[in-house]
Amino acid sequence: KNYGLSAARNTGLANATGDYVFYIDSDDWLLPNTLQSLIDELYKNQFEDMVIGNYINKKNNSLFFPTSTESILLQRSDVILKALFKEIININAWNKLIRRDILISSNIYFIDGILFEDVPWSYDVYHKIDRILVCPQIVSYSYEYNVNSIFNTAKSNYKKSLDSYIIITNYLLDSLEYQNNNNVLFFVDEIIFIERYFFKATELFSISDRTNIDKQSFNKTRKRLVKYVIKNRLFFLSSASILFYYPFFYVQHLKLFRHNFHKIERLVRNIESFLHKL
Repeated sequence: KNYGLSAARNTGLANATGDYVFYIDSDDWLLPNTLQSLIDELYKNQFEDMVIGNYINKKNNSLFFPTSTESILLQRSDVILKALFKEIININAWNKLIRRDILISSNIYFIDGILFEDVPWSYDVYHKIDRILVCPQIVSYSYEYNVNSIFNTAKSNYKKSLDSYIIITNYLLDSLEYQNNNNVLFFVDEIIFIERYFFKATELFSISDRTNIDKQSFNKTRKRLVKYVIKNRLFFLSSASILFYYPFFYVQHLKLFRHNFHKIERLVRNIESFLHKL
C-alpha cells in the first residue's frame, strides 16, 4: 500500500545505514555523477552537516543559484535560518546531502498525512545544523515541472491543502514558543516566515465554498497567530494581520500584492525593526 511521501521518506531514513541521506522526488532526476560530486566536496571540506547542490528548474530552464566556481560555507544556525527565511536556500528536502545522525538524534521526520511536509522538516533541520556547504558550481538536480504535482494542484485540492497549511502554522508556532530568542530582528523573521504559510491558508480559505472545510480550525489558528503577534508587541505586524480577515484577505488576489509579496515582507521587517529601536 502507498502510504504517501512522508511515510516513504521516514521509512527510508529508518532503514538507512550510511553517514548521509539524500532525498529525491519521484518526478525529478539526478544529473550524471551527482552524488560523487557532492561527496567529493565533503572530502575537500570538514564533512559538513549538509551539502546543497545547484538545480535546474525545467519549467523555465533556470538555475536556482547564480553560477559560481566556488562553494560557499554557511555557519551557525542563525545565519542558516536567515538564509532560509530570505529564500537564499530553498525549503525543499531534495537535492541535499544531510548527516543521518543529526536527523536521528534530533528525531526529525516528515509529518505524515499532510501536503508541503518539507516546510516543517526544513524548519527543524535548519535549527539543528551548524554548517552548510552550498555548491552552486555543481548542477546536480533537475526539477521537473509537473502540472499534476502536489504544489501545482494545491488550489484544486484546496481542502487538504488548507488543512495542511493550518497544521504547519500551528507546528511552527509550537516550535517557536519553545525557543528563547532574544534577537528581536531574528524573531520578526521567524514570525514573518510563519505568517507566509498562514497567508497561503487564508488565500485557499478565501476561494473555498466554506461548506467542506474545517472553519473552526482555521479561525482558531488565526486567533492564535494574531494573539501571539500582539502579545510579543509586534505592532506593525499586528495591524497587518487584518489581511487574515474578510473582506481584506481578498487583497491577496491582487497582482500588485502577489508580485511584490517578498518586497512587502522586507518592508514590514524594516518597519518593525525601526519601531523596536524607538
